[in-house]
Amino acid sequence: MALQRRLGCGRADLTIDRPFTVPYGPEGRRHCCAAREALASRVALIDELKDQSRRFLSEFVKAIKSGQVEDITGPAWSAVRDLLGGISRSRALQGFTPTETATFVFSL
Repeated sequence: MALQRRLGCGRADLTIDRPFTVPYGPEGRRHCCAAREALASRVALIDELKDQSRRFLSEFVKAIKSGQVEDITGPAWSAVRDLLGGISRSRALQGFTPTETATFVFSL
Protein backbone atom coordinates (compact mmCIF):
# COMPACT_ATOMS: atom_id res chain seq x y z
CA MET A 1 0.00 0.00 0.00
CA ALA A 2 1.30 3.43 -0.91
CA LEU A 3 2.06 5.95 1.79
CA GLN A 4 0.78 9.46 1.40
CA ARG A 5 3.05 12.12 2.87
CA ARG A 6 2.65 15.82 2.37
CA LEU A 7 5.75 17.90 3.05
CA GLY A 8 5.81 21.67 2.84
CA CYS A 9 8.81 23.11 1.05
CA GLY A 10 8.24 26.86 1.10
CA ARG A 11 5.25 27.49 -1.12
CA ALA A 12 5.60 24.23 -3.06
CA ASP A 13 3.98 21.14 -1.61
CA LEU A 14 5.41 17.74 -2.42
CA THR A 15 3.21 14.65 -2.31
CA ILE A 16 4.98 11.32 -2.11
CA ASP A 17 2.86 8.30 -3.09
CA ARG A 18 5.33 5.57 -2.19
CA PRO A 19 7.40 4.51 0.78
CA PHE A 20 10.80 6.12 0.83
CA THR A 21 13.96 5.86 2.85
CA VAL A 22 16.49 8.51 3.66
CA PRO A 23 20.00 7.46 2.69
CA TYR A 24 22.86 7.37 5.18
CA GLY A 25 25.84 9.67 5.06
CA PRO A 26 26.09 13.16 3.57
CA GLU A 27 23.03 12.74 1.37
CA GLY A 28 20.93 11.67 4.34
CA ARG A 29 22.09 14.71 6.28
CA ARG A 30 21.09 16.91 3.32
CA HIS A 31 17.61 15.36 3.33
CA CYS A 32 17.25 15.90 7.07
CA CYS A 33 18.47 19.51 6.86
CA ALA A 34 16.08 20.24 3.99
CA ALA A 35 13.19 18.72 5.91
CA ARG A 36 14.10 20.69 9.04
CA GLU A 37 14.30 23.95 7.04
CA ALA A 38 10.95 23.23 5.37
CA LEU A 39 9.34 22.57 8.74
CA ALA A 40 10.83 25.74 10.25
CA SER A 41 9.55 27.70 7.26
CA ARG A 42 6.05 26.29 7.71
CA VAL A 43 6.05 27.03 11.43
CA ALA A 44 7.15 30.62 10.77
CA LEU A 45 4.40 31.02 8.16
CA ILE A 46 1.77 29.63 10.53
CA ASP A 47 2.95 32.00 13.28
CA GLU A 48 2.78 34.93 10.86
CA LEU A 49 -0.74 33.97 9.74
CA LYS A 50 -1.90 33.73 13.37
CA ASP A 51 -0.41 37.14 14.12
CA GLN A 52 -2.00 38.70 11.03
CA SER A 53 -5.37 37.17 11.94
CA ARG A 54 -5.16 38.44 15.51
CA ARG A 55 -4.19 41.97 14.45
CA PHE A 56 -6.84 42.13 11.71
CA LEU A 57 -9.63 41.00 14.01
CA SER A 58 -8.54 43.44 16.70
CA GLU A 59 -8.53 46.39 14.28
CA PHE A 60 -11.79 45.23 12.69
CA VAL A 61 -13.54 45.13 16.08
CA LYS A 62 -12.22 48.62 16.92
CA ALA A 63 -13.58 49.95 13.62
CA ILE A 64 -16.97 48.32 14.19
CA LYS A 65 -17.16 49.72 17.74
CA SER A 66 -16.52 53.22 16.36
CA GLY A 67 -20.02 53.11 14.90
CA GLN A 68 -18.87 54.16 11.43
CA VAL A 69 -19.89 50.95 9.70
CA GLU A 70 -21.48 52.61 6.65
CA ASP A 71 -18.27 54.25 5.41
CA ILE A 72 -15.20 52.02 5.36
CA THR A 73 -13.21 54.81 3.68
CA GLY A 74 -13.43 56.86 6.89
CA PRO A 75 -10.67 57.36 9.46
CA ALA A 76 -12.05 54.68 11.79
CA TRP A 77 -11.17 52.07 9.17
CA SER A 78 -7.69 53.34 8.22
CA ALA A 79 -5.87 50.85 10.47
CA VAL A 80 -7.89 47.98 8.93
CA ARG A 81 -7.09 49.18 5.39
CA ASP A 82 -3.40 49.59 6.21
CA LEU A 83 -3.23 46.14 7.76
CA LEU A 84 -4.95 44.53 4.76
CA GLY A 85 -2.48 46.30 2.46
CA GLY A 86 0.41 44.92 4.50
CA ILE A 87 -1.06 41.41 4.46
CA SER A 88 -1.48 41.61 0.68
CA ARG A 89 2.11 42.77 0.16
CA SER A 90 3.51 40.13 2.53
CA ARG A 91 1.58 37.30 0.91
CA ALA A 92 2.49 38.46 -2.61
CA LEU A 93 6.18 38.39 -1.66
CA GLN A 94 5.71 34.85 -0.34
CA GLY A 95 4.26 33.72 -3.67
CA PHE A 96 0.56 33.60 -2.79
CA THR A 97 -1.89 34.44 -5.55
CA PRO A 98 -4.45 37.24 -5.17
CA THR A 99 -7.14 34.55 -4.92
CA GLU A 100 -5.30 32.82 -2.06
CA THR A 101 -4.89 36.15 -0.28
CA ALA A 102 -8.58 37.00 -0.69
CA THR A 103 -9.52 33.53 0.57
CA PHE A 104 -7.36 34.08 3.65
CA VAL A 105 -8.93 37.46 4.38
CA PHE A 106 -12.49 36.24 3.85
CA SER A 107 -11.84 33.20 6.04
CA LEU A 108 -11.23 35.47 9.01
